[in-house]
Amino acid sequence: MKITFNGAAKMVTGSCHLIETDTVKCLIDCGMFQGSVREKQLNFEPFHFDPATLDFVILTHTHIDHSGRLPLLIQQGFKGKIYMTPPTMDLVEILLLDSASIQEQDYQKDPDLVEILYSEEDVYNTLQYRYPLEYGQWVTEGDLEFQLRDAGHLLGSAYVVIRHKHKTLVFSGDLGHGAGLLQKPPMPLEEADYLVLESTYGNRLHQHIDQRLENLYNEVMATVAEKGTVIIPAFSVGRTQEILHALKTFAQKQGRLREFEKIPVYMDSPLALKATDIYLEYQSYLRDSVTRESIQFKNLRQAKTMKESIALNFNREPKILVSASGMCDAGRILNHLPAYLPLETTKMLFVGYQSVESLGRKIQQQQSPVHIGRESVVNRAKIVTVEGFSGHGDRNDLFEWTQSLNKPPLRTLLIHGETDSLEDFKNFLEKNRHQVTIPEYQETITLDF
Repeated sequence: MKITFNGAAKMVTGSCHLIETDTVKCLIDCGMFQGSVREKQLNFEPFHFDPATLDFVILTHTHIDHSGRLPLLIQQGFKGKIYMTPPTMDLVEILLLDSASIQEQDYQKDPDLVEILYSEEDVYNTLQYRYPLEYGQWVTEGDLEFQLRDAGHLLGSAYVVIRHKHKTLVFSGDLGHGAGLLQKPPMPLEEADYLVLESTYGNRLHQHIDQRLENLYNEVMATVAEKGTVIIPAFSVGRTQEILHALKTFAQKQGRLREFEKIPVYMDSPLALKATDIYLEYQSYLRDSVTRESIQFKNLRQAKTMKESIALNFNREPKILVSASGMCDAGRILNHLPAYLPLETTKMLFVGYQSVESLGRKIQQQQSPVHIGRESVVNRAKIVTVEGFSGHGDRNDLFEWTQSLNKPPLRTLLIHGETDSLEDFKNFLEKNRHQVTIPEYQETITLDF
């Protein structure tokens, strides 16, 4: 068996892994490259394989860095099944359509500088190849047998267990942790002769969940007490729902629910509205504590129209505003930043990673002014980052997941991490009897089956 790492190799984006055996050629994920200008340019390079020759694709979860180039496969002749869990089937539809819409909007703003990867029509052509696969359901394709198991990272996320010639290969996908507020813990790892393991936080430890929730709530309440506005940039799928659930349930547990319910909380993201409906439709995939009331509570206001969104810029009442995108590079949050960044009563509360060249990173680093479109905006807001709100497990979570095996895999291949994280995690695993390889981008590795 050969694996070629066509993305997420010494980087945290563009997941795309080609598996080849005597009878099968398939992909695990086909994600968009996000982040720096150099990384984004990789989206426009040709695939290093012929999509028309693929037998099938397995999608671990819906995040765009794992799903965002699926329409390109269809454009270039792929006609096979794209296996994914039922929640992922619904989420990938809204995310890919949103991706196509953003590309079109960017092109309309500057057609000389922006290229479009695919259109909404391409997305609809892609959706017909979705094929549902429940957790634990085995499928045979050629000389491979595989199943999906809950990865605990996002609604419907999965890791992939592949059997071939009496040995097992496991792709972790993006792996969650046991302290997730919405997701159940990752299913135990029962077998793995070879393990392809994500390493996003391979050199970090997350803050304890109780401290994380207390920090979030206290930061919010301090600003509201000063008659200010808290703006939380959040990804529409997963992070927005988690933040809403965190605020409500923490207030409830601390006996402060009446205090919290006096504060208007605005969700301003059409994509987040759709994603929340999908989350509530698939509650059985989530923790028992997740209910409609814990996400769509009575003081939540939904800005459904652009008119309602713009009106928030003239609303100076103390409030919480949760809006996308999570890195402030797109979405309705761009409507609000010019109005709120110049105000000293504003608090920008970051709860997720901000890539190096993103607008979010510039705001987080307190740069002033910042450029939003063609506008130069003074940044006088208070800047706070609350660590730990990540769907990715930390070093200990990743290692403990591998510990359910009777013995370490014959070989562990580390992907989906920056260089320092990969190297530190490699050293840690080698001290614990793992044989570790860090693949290069476009490297092909042969596994002994």
